[in-house]
Amino acid sequence: VLVHSGVFIGGEETGGFLRPSRRMESGRAEEVEEEVSLIVKSPAQRHPDLLLSAWRSWSVRRLKAELRHLHPDEPPEDTQRLIYSGKLLPDHLFLQEVLTKEAVHALHLV
Repeated sequence: VLVHSGVFIGGEETGGFLRPSRRMESGRAEEVEEEVSLIVKSPAQRHPDLLLSAWRSWSVRRLKAELRHLHPDEPPEDTQRLIYSGKLLPDHLFLQEVLTKEAVHALHLV
């Protein structure tokens, strides 16, 4: 899954969202997995919002690794802070633990 400056350049695109690879934290293929659609907003809107899909089994740290490759500034994982519903997301939590059952979720990357 690749996107640069809001332009899709690889992976599988569905409905404007980029689909994640079918891997868990362990790297094994998934038997049954639930996707979640994310809109990642950057501070001061210097770059277009990133639209992507992720697996609910991903940790916040795994999402940050994906964002490093997708975001035009390529921010290192250690410098990224993700905010969801006004709360800072710690790296050790899994998306399924913090995201509600809504169809699309907005995160802020600061």
